[in-house]
Amino acid sequence: ELQRLQRMLPSHGLDLQPRFTVAAGSLARPAGGLLALARGAAMLAIANPANHRLNRKGGELNKALHASVPELEKLSAAQCGGGGCVAKVGGAYSVELPASCRFRLEEGVQWIIHVRPPNMNPLRPDCLEGGDSERGCALLADTYRALFAAFSARLP
Repeated sequence: ELQRLQRMLPSHGLDLQPRFTVAAGSLARPAGGLLALARGAAMLAIANPANHRLNRKGGELNKALHASVPELEKLSAAQCGGGGCVAKVGGAYSVELPASCRFRLEEGVQWIIHVRPPNMNPLRPDCLEGGDSERGCALLADTYRALFAAFSARLP
């Protein structure tokens, strides 16, 4: 998937080199490491496909990030406008980890960028009505644009 994404970016007018590099990683803890596949890479930010509340519920990456950064839910809620916020579909929410955060100190990750992709699952909140795949694709494109804009805004 990563190679396919890198090939398609130029066709969408996104020339991202040399501003940042996309790397695949894992937050699994096989040998005590948090970023098992990206060890040694300088990681300014991690993109997280978040749920509508930016909390610890949801997919495996989201759960692993919240487990690795216990204060992430509180920091995320503040970024989204306070407790009970609902993240906008297609939006990106940048959360800076405090300088004292263990994850930032050990892994060098300064930012978690939560993104809210469209949901096509009728059993989940905010499902697109009628399974409108055209609207879903447009919202997914908005999500990627917001993600890349958030990454670009965080570059030194």
